[in-house]
Amino acid sequence: MPQELFVIHGGLYPQRLLLYLSEKRLLNSPDLKITTCTMSGLKMVAPGKPPGTLPILVTGPDEHIKQSIAIMEYFEDVCDNPESRFQQAAPSMRGKTPEERARTREIVLLAEEATTYFSTAAHKGNAMFALMEEQDPKSSRLAMESCRKTLKVLEEYYQDDRRFEGPKNTTDSEGSGVTIGDCVLFSLLQFSKRFYERDLVEKLHNLRKFYEGFAERESAQVKEEVYPDDTRALASHWIPESESLPQKLKEGLKVTGLYLSVCGSLVVRLVGWKK
Repeated sequence: MPQELFVIHGGLYPQRLLLYLSEKRLLNSPDLKITTCTMSGLKMVAPGKPPGTLPILVTGPDEHIKQSIAIMEYFEDVCDNPESRFQQAAPSMRGKTPEERARTREIVLLAEEATTYFSTAAHKGNAMFALMEEQDPKSSRLAMESCRKTLKVLEEYYQDDRRFEGPKNTTDSEGSGVTIGDCVLFSLLQFSKRFYERDLVEKLHNLRKFYEGFAERESAQVKEEVYPDDTRALASHWIPESESLPQKLKEGLKVTGLYLSVCGSLVVRLVGWKK
């Protein structure tokens, strides 16, 4: 029986895992079933999906893994076994030596830290969450500054990195040289830019070079419909800091207008689907 992975396209954490699976050459494995969930109200549903947020990997009866990085590490451990069922998998994406593996872990931890800060910034100061959570633009700004500080640390790790200057889709037996750290970092940079319209690599030369090079890879291609224009219009609106009541009321009306626009577009799409 193949293992089953539950995802939803466009979500940051499922998307980083799909990126990894593509680079690992497991995306089309007959031993891995990938099920795309749909939204039902505020829940993500699919037949056989265990409770919880996505991604979720079901490895056996009543056995599943829920964290994206833990799932990557699981596949790395499984594929390191010469007798693994995934014989077509790419070589280790953690590194060959203890030093390489330690460096990969450092990048993973830093990229995950930056992701957490960015997520906090979005939840506290972006129109996407304005009707679901209490907004605090100052806390959002501080979280974004912390995200940038962490990315500045990562900038040093990509000094003189030339891996993505040549052919973009290496699939030979030696692998592409991409690590799980690259996947975690790139998914944040891509998601923040494509969905929230925030360029996190501004003034970070090494990370911009990494991002632009990786973006050409086949694994990094995301269809436009994954991020609908109306939803991106909402996500691209960051709530400014303001102390005056009139400005807060004006901002509240603007966010409400954005939500009404999204709801209107959704109704039009639903009518179109029924036809």
